[in-house]
Amino acid sequence: IFEKYLPEIAVASLWDISIEKGLPNKDHIKIPQTLSIHDACGTRENYDLHESVRKIVAKLGYGIEELEYTKDRTKCCGYGGLVYYANREQANAFVNERIGESENDLLVYCAMCKDLFVSGGKRTYHLLDLIYSKADGEAATRKMPTLSERHHNRSRVKQILLKEIWREEPEETMMEEQFKLIIPDDVKQKIEDRYILWEDIQAVLKNAEENNERFCNPETGEYLARLRRDNVTFWVKYEKEENAFILKSVYSHRMEIVEE
Repeated sequence: IFEKYLPEIAVASLWDISIEKGLPNKDHIKIPQTLSIHDACGTRENYDLHESVRKIVAKLGYGIEELEYTKDRTKCCGYGGLVYYANREQANAFVNERIGESENDLLVYCAMCKDLFVSGGKRTYHLLDLIYSKADGEAATRKMPTLSERHHNRSRVKQILLKEIWREEPEETMMEEQFKLIIPDDVKQKIEDRYILWEDIQAVLKNAEENNERFCNPETGEYLARLRRDNVTFWVKYEKEENAFILKSVYSHRMEIVEE
């Protein structure tokens, strides 16, 4: 992206710099093994980066067994072009095909590649896992964060940068921290499948509680609330337990009812 839209600046990858400056002196727990490297599809024409990655892996003491389709012929992990969001079934097919091409643990240097392969049940390391972490196996099976967790992490980074780097007052407390949510696993999966953010749920609850805009089922004690945000209407069914909200169901739609 930088090379394409900011050609006036010089761009160097972290991996090239690591080769030039040297790896950090850090004690590692290394499991002697051979890894198969999956190159990110966005690097197909970046030959220097391919070589830097392999030099780092070799320097760390790992063996390398190349996949049949690698470097400039590498395959997509299932996320490229946002296939993961546009056609989940196709993305899963990409993942299953790729992880079935080697019995070795995979080594990647793209966050999305790692997350999708791990979600498909394949032990996968990110190159940073080998450089900075204890490569003891836990890093290879760490599950991918949800859409909301990614969003939350980015917001937290922004808060930290504002405070510690730019010395600015952080923005007001993020909505995620205002309401304690208890989300059963089945509901959490539906939230992820329907691409609903926690902040959308929080906005519904905030409006329901502050403006008393909600339905209540006296037999079950459950509440049903809704809120339209931009072009999407979100519905949340929940119970209240002291200061926590237990989510029962969450869904959304883009239907709009207008009066003639």
